[in-house]
Amino acid sequence: SFDPNDERVPIYNRSGFFIGNYSASFVKSLLMEGSGLLSSGRVINYSGRCRFGVGTCYEWLDEQEYPYGRGAGRRPLVPFKSVAVDPRVIRIGEPLYIPEFDGLVLPDGSVHDGCVRADDTGGNIKRRKMDFFVVTYENFRSLLAELKGVIWITPHIEHPRCDYLRQD
Repeated sequence: SFDPNDERVPIYNRSGFFIGNYSASFVKSLLMEGSGLLSSGRVINYSGRCRFGVGTCYEWLDEQEYPYGRGAGRRPLVPFKSVAVDPRVIRIGEPLYIPEFDGLVLPDGSVHDGCVRADDTGGNIKRRKMDFFVVTYENFRSLLAELKGVIWITPHIEHPRCDYLRQD
């Protein structure tokens, strides 16, 4: 939602071309998440450090190929399937079975099968930390309530149940 008191912040691409002015709160979220959906329906994604604007540059994505943003190695992010990992611990592209997610009721009413894939990395994702891509803060709050009492997950690598997520 638009807050008229929210400062407008310019963002740029890596060539120094102006992309647009956005609310400070949106840019803060963009810095943390790496990708964002604009009210126009366009998707913008992290493209690296740079010397313009906030010091992080972005690029437009093809919404058909990357409707929710792009992860590591140009991998499309998939809601409730993509996770960010430390690639020194888990290989990018690796399917994982997380028993704690098996049977989890998702915000749309469907049921998770416990299978996710390492599609991304993140600045704060180190060692055994993992970040589950859920698209919106509302989805996060909903899943937090579903996972009440779960303080630790046990990802299983090379579990045959999740082979359908394996890509070449």
